[in-house]
Amino acid sequence: MVKIFFIPLFLMCLIFPNFLEADSDKDKRMQYLLSKVPRISAEMALLMYKSGKVIIADAMNKRTYKKYHILGSINLPGDGKKDLDRISMAKLPISKNKKIIVYCD
Repeated sequence: MVKIFFIPLFLMCLIFPNFLEADSDKDKRMQYLLSKVPRISAEMALLMYKSGKVIIADAMNKRTYKKYHILGSINLPGDGKKDLDRISMAKLPISKNKKIIVYCD
């Protein structure tokens, strides 16, 4: 069974945009964290979306999001405070029972 798809790393990037600075220690830490992120197929994501038990977050930039986003997704390109504002404006019924699927190009 697939577990939580909420990505703490993504939230760290939203809150601390400089979190991803390029230096060897941070690169190694990033590789480690990314290796722990659960991955699912597009088919599984669709089934979960249809069940109404997930929120879909798109991590692409605004221009790409406008062209290629999944209907019903919220755009969170990792630009800190603006992402938090987008979450507030979307008025998503976020509950502890919903999982978050984050995707990008």
